[in-house]
Formats: sequence, structure tokens, C-alpha cells
Amino acid sequence: MKFISPNELHKAACDHMLAGKEPHTRHDWILVANFWAANAAPGFEKALPILGILYNCPLKEVELLEIAQFQAGRK
Repeated sequence: MKFISPNELHKAACDHMLAGKEPHTRHDWILVANFWAANAAPGFEKALPILGILYNCPLKEVELLEIAQFQAGRK
């Protein structure tokens, strides 16, 4: 397992999902959160609400946890 910082994960999400731009719209944030969860090590998807706080993500905690659960089920 390779550990990366939250900043590295967020930058990769923006690079891959938003062509290097920072998220601004709700749709942008949904894409970024899905990338976070899809690329987190198994079991770490549940940390999405913490990432949401770190990056001022406007999605609600329950929404982030739903994204985390969805992506965990795909692994």
C-alpha cells in the first residue's frame, strides 16, 4: 500500500476529473469526492467527511458517506 497526502490526493482528483481546475460547482465536488473515495485504500473511504472539511467541500457529511459506500462497494 502506498500512502499519499490528502493534498496529493486532492490535486490528483482535480487533475484527472477537472482538467487541473479547483472544484467550484456541486457537480465538480461530486466528481472530486468520487475520485477521493475510488482511490483511497480499502477502508479509508470513510475518511471522506474529513477531506470534505479540509477542502471546504459543500457536500453534506451524509452525501460524502454515501459516495464512500458506493466506491467501497466497487472495489
